[in-house]
Amino acid sequence: MDSAEYKNANMVFYFDNQYMKKQLTRPPPLKNKISILMGVESPQNSYCFQYPTCIENFNWTITLSGDIKHWYINQGTTIQIYFKNKDNGFDYNRDVWSTKMRSNMSNLPSIGDKGIVSWVASNCNILVNCNRLQYVEEMMNHIRVDSYGKCLNNIQMEETNVGNSRTNKNLVIQKYKFYLAFENSLCENYITEKALDCLIYGVVPVIMAHPQALKLMPEGSYIFVGDFNSSKSLAQYLKYLDENDKEYEKYFQWRKNITKIEVWRNTLPKEFLPCVLFDFYQDWKDGKFPLHKQAHAFTAEQYCLPYDYFKI
Repeated sequence: MDSAEYKNANMVFYFDNQYMKKQLTRPPPLKNKISILMGVESPQNSYCFQYPTCIENFNWTITLSGDIKHWYINQGTTIQIYFKNKDNGFDYNRDVWSTKMRSNMSNLPSIGDKGIVSWVASNCNILVNCNRLQYVEEMMNHIRVDSYGKCLNNIQMEETNVGNSRTNKNLVIQKYKFYLAFENSLCENYITEKALDCLIYGVVPVIMAHPQALKLMPEGSYIFVGDFNSSKSLAQYLKYLDENDKEYEKYFQWRKNITKIEVWRNTLPKEFLPCVLFDFYQDWKDGKFPLHKQAHAFTAEQYCLPYDYFKI
């Protein structure tokens, strides 16, 4: 840290992953400074946010449920959806159906049940914070799931000329009707790019996440694992949608109304930028809220669901 810049600063900004990587081991200096901690992961995948002895050294937090909300799905990350619809309108056949592996009826005998469900996951630890791995493994007994990642891998990712691995992945899953957007933590406000990319690329996300986090999604755009009593019943529903095109198409009705898209985006927090923090600081200076002497911990018990919340 530059000592001259620190001396003139009103606020000092820290990242939770600095503690995770042991780049910081001591509490931040607090004298005459506002200390802020930022993290984008769930409490279960964070470090300092979980422990009072660490988090209490800070005044403000920027995270899923912090003083300043910072979510993967926000007004900034959804701008692509807005302009795509605003500039070109939405055409189901052009924007969704034409991209699907199963759109060519003459090709169906050769691909069989491929092209319905895909999944990509690299964290295969069965002790991860939810039972998603076991859920998918059981689901595979009832429907074909093409798993491109390290976990339960049964198909290889196609090579493309796209350098960005995330874009490459999305160009592959775009060919499927459904994608298993299963989070590795079931915590409030925690839905990541998995579901967001589905919205952008015309795929129906099947979401495993905290029910409270579904407020981040457009109404009618997703399927929630919690609405089914087993992986078998979920698989049966996906097969039903695969066989009934009109029912499947209903999951894209939200894309046809630009006003509804605007209303949805306005319910999301702004993308975190320095100006957001500046506005927050000014509101505090204007006396709109007090300065915390100690930020509170975000424990898994308080903000997250148990490992086996979703029944397999």
